[in-house]
Amino acid sequence: EQGAGRMSTVNIYITVNNIADVQLITDPAIILATITEVDKAKGEAKDYADEIVGNLDRNIQQVIADAITTAKRDFWEDDNPVGTTRFFNQNLNPNERWPWSQWVYTGENKTIRVGKADGSDIGQTGGSDTVTIERANLPAVQIDVSGETSEQPEQKLKTTRGGVHSHGGVAGKDDPWEIGGDVRQLFNPKELGVTDEAGEHEHEVTVPEHKHTTSGKTANLGEGKSFSVVEAHTLLMCWSRIA
Repeated sequence: EQGAGRMSTVNIYITVNNIADVQLITDPAIILATITEVDKAKGEAKDYADEIVGNLDRNIQQVIADAITTAKRDFWEDDNPVGTTRFFNQNLNPNERWPWSQWVYTGENKTIRVGKADGSDIGQTGGSDTVTIERANLPAVQIDVSGETSEQPEQKLKTTRGGVHSHGGVAGKDDPWEIGGDVRQLFNPKELGVTDEAGEHEHEVTVPEHKHTTSGKTANLGEGKSFSVVEAHTLLMCWSRIA
């Protein structure tokens, strides 16, 4: 049977006295080669084996690397499905970091508010960083107001008619007036005389029922300026995956 010795290489060292007496006979069944040729053949065989092993190592390494890459990609996809929103504490663009996915920036200077559980309002925006107080926002309290009516022109009022009376001390038209004693003298009623002094008295003046309209404004309670309602915060980058 033919075994491992089917193809053999034999190195023979022969000592001769005269190289000219040595004859090389070529036998097709025997392959003779010099040491240089043998070393060259051995080197080529080793290089071929090394190349095969190297290619095999590279192929195995590539298969392993591809398997790891696929596993990492699958894990990343599970951890970052479409609809994921991520925050970054650095200037990072996920479209460049993970080019097989698509992301959109959620907007600058925005805060996050939880939407409805059924997802019907997801992505909607609203609110403002500043507020202006309106009248309807003020507390239901009363404010004391003081003022005066408009100026009225000067008016003259008359008392009501009435209080007919007379004063003694002057001569009547028909009766003489006795000065005193037995002296009697008639006075001409055309001549004016002075009546007796009357005592202190009052006159009643009726002021008709009336009213005055008035209008006015209170002093300004403020300047109507808006004010900020932004809370203390830390700014982050926010991206949402859409594909």
